[in-house]
Amino acid sequence: MNNINTLIKIHQIRDNEKQEAQIAHAKSVEFFENLAEKLYTLLKKKEKLESELSLKGSQAITIGEIQSKSTYLDRLIEQALLLQNEVNNARNIMEEARTNLTDAHIEARKIEKMIELRKEEMQIQLNKIENNLMDEISIQQFMAKNG
Repeated sequence: MNNINTLIKIHQIRDNEKQEAQIAHAKSVEFFENLAEKLYTLLKKKEKLESELSLKGSQAITIGEIQSKSTYLDRLIEQALLLQNEVNNARNIMEEARTNLTDAHIEARKIEKMIELRKEEMQIQLNKIENNLMDEISIQQFMAKNG
């Protein structure tokens, strides 16, 4: 019985680790999604600006307007590249958190299985003891009647 109590305590620790891993995974997913959304918005702005520049290519526009939009486009491209690196890092962190969550879940499940097996073993031992006692009682009753 003491062995099962120890396993139950270990299971509680593993379960807490699993819950912490779930929280970390949820945070990493949220962080990744926020960065990915920012990147998507930035790329949409870039695409819109590029289409404006291509449409205005057939129209008369000033050199200053072309320069300012070109500079803005260059900044958008630079920001997109930086943000793409951040998104990739966030994806890696998210994948690591998912791996940690999976590992924590597996460890908790192993302990649960060990507890189940120990309980089954204890039940088998109790049944054997009970059967032996019943056999002993039956023998004593038989001896009392026939003895």
